Amino acid sequence: MKPEILAGIHPVNEALRAARRDIREVCLASEKKGGRPAQIKQLALSAGIPVKRLTAEKITALAGDRRHQGVAARVGPLPLYALPDLIASVDNGRPPFLLL
Repeated sequence: MKPEILAGIHPVNEALRAARRDIREVCLASEKKGGRPAQIKQLALSAGIPVKRLTAEKITALAGDRRHQGVAARVGPLPLYALPDLIASVDNGRPPFLLL
């Protein structure tokens, strides 16, 4: 299956933290060195995910949009769960609350 591209600091950061998707690589703009991109780099490397440095123009081409904040990631599809499996996974002694 073709990988998806996540673009932006928050989407990539949350995908790394949630660890629900197969993240194939993280791309950071070579112009961005510190702050949040550095934190994303650390998260990726600690999870064994390759990090590439690209120009902002190459990240724009990859993301298909200029609003990427110097951060993008190639990711696999978000896993889907069947409703019975989702309900069965809730084990807190109370009926589950699901908003569909």
